[in-house]
Amino acid sequence: MRKKLFCFIAVVCFCATCMVACNEPHEHSFDQEVVEESYLATGATCTAKATYYKSCKCGEKGTETFEHGDFAEHVKATEWSKNATHHWYECTADDCNAKVEEGEHNFVLEVIEEAYLATNATCTQKATYYKSCECGEKGTETFEHGDYAEHTKADELSKNATHHWYECTADDCDAKVDEAEHSFDGIVCNVCGYEKPATEGMEYELNADGQSYYVKGIGTATATEIIIPSSYKGMHVTGIGNGAFENCSSLASVYIPNSVTSIGEEAFRDCSSLTSIEIPDSVERIGDGAFYGCSSLASIEIPNSVTSIVWYAFYGCSSLTSIEIPDSVERIGDGAFYGCSSLA
Repeated sequence: MRKKLFCFIAVVCFCATCMVACNEPHEHSFDQEVVEESYLATGATCTAKATYYKSCKCGEKGTETFEHGDFAEHVKATEWSKNATHHWYECTADDCNAKVEEGEHNFVLEVIEEAYLATNATCTQKATYYKSCECGEKGTETFEHGDYAEHTKADELSKNATHHWYECTADDCDAKVDEAEHSFDGIVCNVCGYEKPATEGMEYELNADGQSYYVKGIGTATATEIIIPSSYKGMHVTGIGNGAFENCSSLASVYIPNSVTSIGEEAFRDCSSLTSIEIPDSVERIGDGAFYGCSSLASIEIPNSVTSIVWYAFYGCSSLTSIEIPDSVERIGDGAFYGCSSLA
């Protein structure tokens, strides 16, 4: 029993001696390279690795440092930097001149923005834009986008014998804008003002006054639509002579200008295809049988200037369904409407 007690006391005394020895002052030796947060001197950047303070085996931190680990990634700027051939991101770290993600321009993007507009759209060409690189740099190759612009119409209508239209004022554009056929009121288009030309080939003869003409005959004219001019050789045309168009079986319509004051006897006799004729207010006299045998004439209006409808004026106009006779007419001659079987 005494032997056991002696051994226990010896162990306790030895341990106490050791503890006193461990806590005794000693000279630090900072030769330990311990990679722990408590010894971190500087964090890693893109130009320097992380550094740690060397330590003593007792845990005390020294002043000398050592590097450890890898460099940190570069901190990219938010926008591209670029020159004529390349693009890159600047590194925002101090003392770092690295060009991050540097590469040659590749002009493949088709971005529709004002900054890349090469030419505006016209009526002959769509808008063009410069192709661009991912960095925003503009190339020299272009692409088309969008629709053609509307034509720029001239202020006044252009016209020919059958149509009217607006010229496009844009360079190199031959478009005819709003082109349409004429809409005639008589011989004048009520849209563009085009006037049908007088029929060529008719015969004229000077009146007794020597200052005006009348139509003597159809002459060499072959048109089915006859347009009588208001003047000939600088003088008014005031009349249609006797029998001027008699037996012109293919004649379908006649325009009489308001310079004409008289229609001669049998002027249109047996014009069996004549369907339309407008007598102007200037006409004061319609000769005997003027429209005799005009079997296709469907309607006619007598102007207020006429005071009498003479003999056989519309004899045999079997297709005539309506006729307007003004209050100015005081006398209707014998047989004026004989054979007008379609009149109600």
